[in-house]
Amino acid sequence: MFKRTTLALVLALLGSSAFAGDYYVVVPVKGRAVSNSVAVSLSPATLPGGLVGSAYSYDFKPGLVVTGDAGFTGAGVSWGVTSGALPSGLSLNSSTGVLSGTPSAAGSSSFAVSATYRTKVGAQAYAVKVTAPVVTLTVTADGSTDFGSVALGSSVSRQFFVESTGNAPATDLSVAIVGTSTSEVTITSNTCGTVPSPGVLAAGSTCAVTVTYAPTVGGAISASLQVVSSAQPALSLTPLTGSGSVPAGFATVAGKTWAYYDTAVTYSAAATYCQNLTALGGGWRLPTLAEANSIVDSPSNRAALLAAGWGNTMWNWMWATTLYSAGNYYVWRTDSVSGGTAWTSYSPPTVPYKVSCVK
Repeated sequence: MFKRTTLALVLALLGSSAFAGDYYVVVPVKGRAVSNSVAVSLSPATLPGGLVGSAYSYDFKPGLVVTGDAGFTGAGVSWGVTSGALPSGLSLNSSTGVLSGTPSAAGSSSFAVSATYRTKVGAQAYAVKVTAPVVTLTVTADGSTDFGSVALGSSVSRQFFVESTGNAPATDLSVAIVGTSTSEVTITSNTCGTVPSPGVLAAGSTCAVTVTYAPTVGGAISASLQVVSSAQPALSLTPLTGSGSVPAGFATVAGKTWAYYDTAVTYSAAATYCQNLTALGGGWRLPTLAEANSIVDSPSNRAALLAAGWGNTMWNWMWATTLYSAGNYYVWRTDSVSGGTAWTSYSPPTVPYKVSCVK
């Protein structure tokens, strides 16, 4: 009875005008500080640079400092840009504090980032520099770009290295041999890429190419190692030098190599001799009349054969594969090793004549 009377008295007093007015009730919660003691700050930092067209990401959370709240777990923070402008293509996630995206333009951007926690705000100024991609391809030889003098029927190889420098990868990378000697100068191994299957070479990386020169005719080559990448529009050309050497008794004339057999045989035997000739890598045959005429009608070509040691053999009739008429083949010779008149005639295949082979 006493407790009820006392409680009624207290309630009556509280309800009276003498005790009327606004008031707050503060209930302490264990492990939580009052908001007035919370402080938020962001540490200064040098942000990594960006590259146009390449993904970018930077997390501001490691630089966040919250004091006055022993129960702070990192949650409940909102992020924003309070001044300046972010680089084009980048955005700041308001929940995670991560700056990310793909920069679309080169330049420097200055801005201020804020972190808000329990109404307390910390801010810091930052800057990001975005650069345009730069790719430079450098070609170096493991030795020399000159193959030297290489005998017909043999080969020499050289190794080349392609290095990508700059700040971006070399994409759509391919290497090839260009020029008029592509049948003799070929790529025999390649870790860089080709036109059908281009490669990607990271900045600071190197790939290798092996180039082999196997001459089929005498004389100097005309070839270059070409390197192409979509990241570097300009072609990179490395000139290659070398020459095919022809042994005595052989000659390179009018873009072909010639051999002479100083024995008179029938047409069939002559054709067989050329087919079985293995010198300088094989591939020999009797010449056509047009090929024979390229020799006999040209003083310079006749002189080239003479210099190759053919001498008076050029006076002899030699077989050609072109038919004059049914059962008769053309034969050819030069009337004089010093020039003179060129001759062609015809003969049945059973008559023996000397043999010239061409490849």
